[in-house]
Amino acid sequence: MSGSPRELPADPAPSAVDPLVLVLAGWFNTSSWAESESFLAGHPELPTDAGEKALAEQMNAQTDRNALVLMEEHAMLLRRVRERGVEDAFQWWAALRQQMNDTVARAEAAQERYVGGAGEVAAVALDECVEVRAQLRELAAGVPTRRQSALVDEAKALVERYRVAGGDEDLDAALHRAGTALRPPMTCPPGWAELIVAVTVLLRQRHERDRRAADLDAAVDLALKALGAAAPDSTAVPLLLGALGEAIRARHAVSGQPQDLELAIRSTRQGIDTLEQALARLPSLLDNLGGALAERYQVQGDDTDLDSSVSAFTDAVRHLPTDASARPGSLANLAGVLLLRYDRRSEPADLERATDLLTEATALVTSGSRLEPAVYGTLTNTWRRRYERGGDPADLDHAVDSGEHAVRVAGRGSADRPSHLVALGQVLQTRAERGSVPDDIDRAVMLYREAVAETSADFARLRDRVNSLAIGLLARYQLRGTEKDLDEALELLEHGSGADARASVSVLGLLFNRGNGQWIRYRRTGDLAALDRAVVLFTRVAEATPADSGDRAVCLNSLAVGLAERYERTGDEAALRDCAGRLREALEIAPANSPARVSYAGNLGNALRMLYRHTGEPDLLDEAIQLLETALDLPSESAALRATLLNNLGSALVRRSAVPDSRPDGEPAGHGVRYDASADLRTAEDHFRTALSLVAETSPDRPLHLANLGRSLRRRHLLTGEDACVEEGVPLLEEACRLALRTGPETALGAAQAWGRWAEAREASAEAATAFGLGVTAAHQLFQAQVLRSHRWSWLRTAADIHVRAAWNHLARSTPQDRAAAVVVLERGRALLLSEALEARSTMVDRLAEAGHQDLADRYRTAVARLGELTRGALEE
Repeated sequence: MSGSPRELPADPAPSAVDPLVLVLAGWFNTSSWAESESFLAGHPELPTDAGEKALAEQMNAQTDRNALVLMEEHAMLLRRVRERGVEDAFQWWAALRQQMNDTVARAEAAQERYVGGAGEVAAVALDECVEVRAQLRELAAGVPTRRQSALVDEAKALVERYRVAGGDEDLDAALHRAGTALRPPMTCPPGWAELIVAVTVLLRQRHERDRRAADLDAAVDLALKALGAAAPDSTAVPLLLGALGEAIRARHAVSGQPQDLELAIRSTRQGIDTLEQALARLPSLLDNLGGALAERYQVQGDDTDLDSSVSAFTDAVRHLPTDASARPGSLANLAGVLLLRYDRRSEPADLERATDLLTEATALVTSGSRLEPAVYGTLTNTWRRRYERGGDPADLDHAVDSGEHAVRVAGRGSADRPSHLVALGQVLQTRAERGSVPDDIDRAVMLYREAVAETSADFARLRDRVNSLAIGLLARYQLRGTEKDLDEALELLEHGSGADARASVSVLGLLFNRGNGQWIRYRRTGDLAALDRAVVLFTRVAEATPADSGDRAVCLNSLAVGLAERYERTGDEAALRDCAGRLREALEIAPANSPARVSYAGNLGNALRMLYRHTGEPDLLDEAIQLLETALDLPSESAALRATLLNNLGSALVRRSAVPDSRPDGEPAGHGVRYDASADLRTAEDHFRTALSLVAETSPDRPLHLANLGRSLRRRHLLTGEDACVEEGVPLLEEACRLALRTGPETALGAAQAWGRWAEAREASAEAATAFGLGVTAAHQLFQAQVLRSHRWSWLRTAADIHVRAAWNHLARSTPQDRAAAVVVLERGRALLLSEALEARSTMVDRLAEAGHQDLADRYRTAVARLGELTRGALEE
């Protein structure tokens, strides 16, 4: 703010110069404001419409900022002269200049006191600085370019006070001042870009705290407006493109809109391409690009994006000095995307490199740093994957420690805290399923609930966090058998998995978990429609998962288990052979030291056992037993998995012990009598007992283990006649039936049939009637759970004679009560069959009415209704 105008740069003289332009040039080039006043007084042609027009044209053509300020001051004076006269206008201008100079001096003094002060002194100085900057903005109202600078200075002061005091009104005011300052066609000077970046960052941070979507929209709009006001060759452009990319990427995290992610990637790439000398800005731009590419990979599954993300993060780390404060965050970002690539390709080098990067990051990050949660959160995921690959329990404990640290240092309300809660929950869930710390599953579910509660309803990742909660509830159900966990999990999976979305990387995981939920529903209710849905979902995920993906083996294993169960229900040999083929592939592609190999080998052994039962090929049973024995020797600390292996091996040994002359149930005899049949049975019983000791009293799997031990004792009794087998086996089968009626009616039906036939063989009619009576209840539960008629008929075929057997054993006792019970059981079975027959005929009756025989249709329906009343009456009696 000097007292005399600065000389304008000389412009090439036009071929024909407007006389007014020459007069204006003379006015601009006067050496003082006093001389300027005299010049204007002697040129009355200037304070006219023509003079103002000529001056406006000169301003529009000017690109030099200082020259433009000078022209705007003369334009203001010209307007004042036309209103008040020359002398009055220049007196007013002299007073205004002095006031502006004094105000600038006050602002600078307040700024110095703030920088050099502390506590209350600094706070008062900062308040004064904001107040004086606002006054300066008002004083400069008549000079647009000076007012623009004043707006920026005021916004900077407001940003500083917001950082210190946290008043939302200061950030809102700073946003307004910055937006007002960015008026076209003025370019955005590089120094102003720092303000724009600061405001967009603070808006993103406030969104993380308050979850106001308007803050992200405002950050995007401000960055776009700044880019529109910046010259294409300005050094501010890379900074503004980076700020825009970060703001849009943050908005994408909330909205999930694909166009936001594409724009974020494009903006950041343009920022990197236009960056020339400001290398200090390059790492942050590369970090943002790497993150956006990783997000697009997770949506679209394009390997090119995954590799490009790794390259961008690698370049970011390479350009950062070893002592840079941002280095730990960049190291964690690179490690995180390497984990993504490890999940995709199972390359050990990626996992090892991620571990090394995080070792460096944890050594560099300072306590209390904003980067600390991200570093330890990524370390949690790394340790978990190391455990999944090598099975070392110490890795799992390290993962828990890192996860606890990440959650502890992540501030409540931060956008990243829910992801740290989920990561810790997953590790605790894994440790609970391993069996070492069973109570971990309760804390895991609690953490998942916290993550969901701390995620806003409009956040795109909410679905993933709800899905994690559902999977945690399913895991707890499988460990504890609490039905409300199962019901809640299935509801969450049904409504939150997005099964109709395209098969992106993230959606495939959701579909897989929904398939798992349907599978558990089937195991709980026997609903064959749920089994079909599970197989369809598992098939879709397996087919969409690339052959070299680390997740493929997991998908194949789940699909194979569903196919095996479908064989059990339909007898489809093709489904069983497909099951075995899928499991062989899973074993081939799983890492040699992966704990999951235990499960794959065990399931393949079980599939081969079932295939032997179907075909009678001796080699299949021998291979099945060998596989199951090998699987038991593999390292695994999962009690539930070990119990399943023992159960399957015991079943295979029972199958091998089969003797043709001792098979009252008419099952295939196998490939001949084994002289060590009794030894096989005793070994099988030892396995079943050990399996029982490994499952909790409330586990939904417990009835199956009880039933298998009971069947083995039944088989040994039929072989050897030992009474001790009856004394131990009958209570086991009865307990299995009664427990399974609550947790798995299919298991109850199988146990009841085995128990009832055993009792018949011992001529224990009362015991047989009890057994088959429980089987009738199980059959009705299974029947009622079906939606499709074909599924109902499937269960009717499985339990075709159970009502007759129950009734016959009641009649064998010849007491009045038993005769009445026999009638009730027979009527229940007849009613069941009749209801199916009537439903099958209902379609025919509808067609009869459509053909013009309504009277016949009505008579038929009346008869059916009467028959239903009589049937219900018989059942009630």
